[in-house]
Amino acid sequence: MNPTPGIDFSAADLVRNLLLAPTVLVLDVDQQTEFYRHTWLEPIELKGSLLVSKSCYGSITDLLLAFVKEKGEHEHVSQLEETMMEIRKKFPKAKGEPDEGKAYAKFYSVSVIMQS
Repeated sequence: MNPTPGIDFSAADLVRNLLLAPTVLVLDVDQQTEFYRHTWLEPIELKGSLLVSKSCYGSITDLLLAFVKEKGEHEHVSQLEETMMEIRKKFPKAKGEPDEGKAYAKFYSVSVIMQS
């Protein structure tokens, strides 16, 4: 649930939800909390925020894009990424405006490859 309705989720929010959603089906609430803490909060959100503040990255989204770029070009393009590319053709972002959807779609495509 978005605690700030009317404000779009960031790519970091969407990636967090992608990583954590499967735990709802198999873990109890305490285990989900522990998984969240060890898989997202400590290694990504807390350390990522520190890295962002001490580097050229402007946000966790920028950090995610750097991660995807480091993984290199991949042959797999998910349906989600194709859809985002079509949306961006029709509705381009303003110069300098972060593209949260693109960041999420690229991360999703890479995660599909990593899970294979």
